[in-house]
Amino acid sequence: MSNISVTDAVKGGKSLRDFLAYCLKESVLANHLDSSRHHPVITVNALKNIIGDDVDHPSEILLKSAYELVKDLPKRSSDSELLNRASADGLGETAFVSDIWEKLESGDIDTLELEAAKIHLVSDRSPAVFESLAEYALTNIPEFGSFTYHVLRAFVFQNDPKGSWPFIMCVLGELKKVSVFEMHPGTDHKPREYIGSVVVNGNQDQWLDLAGAARLWASEYIRTENYHREISHWLSTLGENIPLPPADKKAPELTDFTNSADSYFIGLAEDVIAKENGLRKIPVLEALRTLARRVSKKDIPHVEAQIQLFLKSEM
Repeated sequence: MSNISVTDAVKGGKSLRDFLAYCLKESVLANHLDSSRHHPVITVNALKNIIGDDVDHPSEILLKSAYELVKDLPKRSSDSELLNRASADGLGETAFVSDIWEKLESGDIDTLELEAAKIHLVSDRSPAVFESLAEYALTNIPEFGSFTYHVLRAFVFQNDPKGSWPFIMCVLGELKKVSVFEMHPGTDHKPREYIGSVVVNGNQDQWLDLAGAARLWASEYIRTENYHREISHWLSTLGENIPLPPADKKAPELTDFTNSADSYFIGLAEDVIAKENGLRKIPVLEALRTLARRVSKKDIPHVEAQIQLFLKSEM
């Protein structure tokens, strides 16, 4: 249980940050059996991002939703045990992250987590293993694109460089659900080129993946260049990027948001959550928020049109 309540978090400051860090940590500890596309870390980090649009007046509704999501999640119980076993077995010969990759590629998952624990300890608990696994996940962006962005950001938010082990276990748990991985050559494609055409195609999975990819592209991780390689390959599979026609309507509220990051999406998120199963829509709403900030100014009305269609849709 967090020592910080919603009542404290709504006051902002350190209490808000500690509360959100707690919710994010709880989400990565989840024993998640569903698709990676629906991992709770995606929803909690999306809520965190929207709440961040007004940290001086945090939304109590969104804070409560984050806590309600994580409080009863079934949790993994073997994280510490695996580190203890790895230490007791002895770290032995020099181990490399590539050893984990080989086990994934060969389907040898029985000893995968123990091997990862040994490499994590050998590396003095650095984030190197975690960031390498993120690169591996990005070889399959349709499955792991959104998840990878959100779990990386959840780790950074902890502000604990040696605390990556629960995040490693979280990523490994998702990677084990897919049997085929293949690294790809990079291309010249960049996320910003595709935002307009992806927004109007109405494919919500691509909205989520492109929103994550665009932010990873602008990141400063040790392996960012490798992330670029996989993202650019995925972009090349999306088909031709066709410029959008001029919009026939304006979108003044969304335009104001992109200029000043006001509370526009906070209000939308609160309205969405009030509806049945509304929490499931939060990651997509947050993805549209991200794409609105990165799309060409002339195309903002196209994003607004998709937001309105999405708000009326069923999930």
